[in-house]
Amino acid sequence: MKQVYFITDFFYDDFSLGGAELADHEVIKGLEKAGVSVGKINTRFFTPSLLEHLGYDQFFIVSNFMQLRKSTMAAMVRHSVNYVIYEHDHKYLMHRNPTHYVDYKAPKHHLMNVDFYNQAQVVYCQSKLHEKCITTNLPDAQVINLGASLWDDDFYELVSSLNFSQKNGRAAILQSPVDHKGQKEAVHFCQQRNIPYDLIQGENPTDLITKLSRYTALVFLPILAETF
Repeated sequence: MKQVYFITDFFYDDFSLGGAELADHEVIKGLEKAGVSVGKINTRFFTPSLLEHLGYDQFFIVSNFMQLRKSTMAAMVRHSVNYVIYEHDHKYLMHRNPTHYVDYKAPKHHLMNVDFYNQAQVVYCQSKLHEKCITTNLPDAQVINLGASLWDDDFYELVSSLNFSQKNGRAAILQSPVDHKGQKEAVHFCQQRNIPYDLIQGENPTDLITKLSRYTALVFLPILAETF
């Protein structure tokens, strides 16, 4: 049986989180279904000594890595470890927001983790815009655009079944404590144009998409470049 190690800040099993953890979960399920043994390691536990213990010849998939030690990244680069990065945002930028810059190109002193991205066998991104942001700032990185986020078959079937839901003539705005999701901007947009709206949230993606299907429009004005 093949062995890979999946490295990320948080896993789906840790607690209820966002889209990155859900997509990672689908990758892990797909690998396991294909007969690959997946060792899951939270970045805060992935030290240079653990890397050495596992072996520099192992294969790693690195997802969100804000809690990964710089010393571990440096060791992976120094020992030419085989790894890919499944990128969910913009961790090559100090502020993680390419919309701060003209044509998404940041000055060099605003870049970070450059060697870590350049050394990766592949950096997987999720859309054409995501790809443009990465390649503009990291022209030496090997970037592949997946063109999608990942969901399970049951979720796709649910979305398909909701296509013809009766609409209520109102706009939906996602209620989120995360500033960059643009809730305040969306509310202002609707209020300025007298668009009736509701703030909505869901217990899980299934609940959220079911609620959203009843609305005539979604007003979503994020203040950074969403990856998809």
